[in-house]
Amino acid sequence: MTTGNNRIDELIRIHGEGGAAPTWSDWEAIFEIGDQPLQITNLLKFKAEVEHDGKQVPGLVAYQAYMSGNAAAFQRVGGKRLYLGMVSSSFGMNADTDWDLVIVTQYPSAEALADMWLDAEFLEAHEHRDRCLDRSCVLVVRPT
Repeated sequence: MTTGNNRIDELIRIHGEGGAAPTWSDWEAIFEIGDQPLQITNLLKFKAEVEHDGKQVPGLVAYQAYMSGNAAAFQRVGGKRLYLGMVSSSFGMNADTDWDLVIVTQYPSAEALADMWLDAEFLEAHEHRDRCLDRSCVLVVRPT
């Protein structure tokens, strides 16, 4: 997909690969979803404290700044928040089961998601996400 490859080049040039950003192969898999809606589940673990606006605040507070800063870009592309909740307990078969917050969002298409990642307001807000998280797991879910 030529359009997808050009978009992926641009996304990787701006965001890099890994960490809080999808890799080339992640974007390729996302673009394979095409024009169908896709859902994204974020499992988030916050840092105890981070610097934000010149003072130390809990990581969750800095994450709220990210959510506020990216809200307009999220709405412009047709994003919808389906669920947001604090984790009260978790279990699983690996060591990374202690998450703080779960957010499930939906986008009308892979292009809409890419448009958000290229939006100037999203780019400005995204630094807050990186600084406040100890770790995250992002699950991109395609319709079956």
